[in-house]
Amino acid sequence: MTTSKRTFFYQPNPLTSTICWSWTFILLLLGIIFWLEVTQFSWITLFFFTLFTLISAAQLYFRKITIENGQFMVGHVMNPNWLRIPMHNINNLHAGKFTISFDYQQNHYLFMLPANSVIEINGIINAYQ
Repeated sequence: MTTSKRTFFYQPNPLTSTICWSWTFILLLLGIIFWLEVTQFSWITLFFFTLFTLISAAQLYFRKITIENGQFMVGHVMNPNWLRIPMHNINNLHAGKFTISFDYQQNHYLFMLPANSVIEINGIINAYQ
């Protein structure tokens, strides 16, 4: 069992991730449309490009999985209350190449992560069970 704090960046399940990133890319497309419609770079174009950059950065930075002291904590973009799961209560753990999924209190969770993060999280959770 590890007591050190480990943090990983994740994306939600493929369907949710596709929906969120599609809405985010609409901001980029709106900026491009205004830019081409006016035929010069204007403040509204800058606004949409800046908004796209900020929302993209937030989606990448605030989606974190933190493992510390037997707790599996999942941070969300818009929700300041992290999901806290005791690792000994995780059931039906399944690690794919780029996904990790498990059940907790009759809810099914699926996260997309880099392959090396999946391997490390799988090893940490299995050490607690």
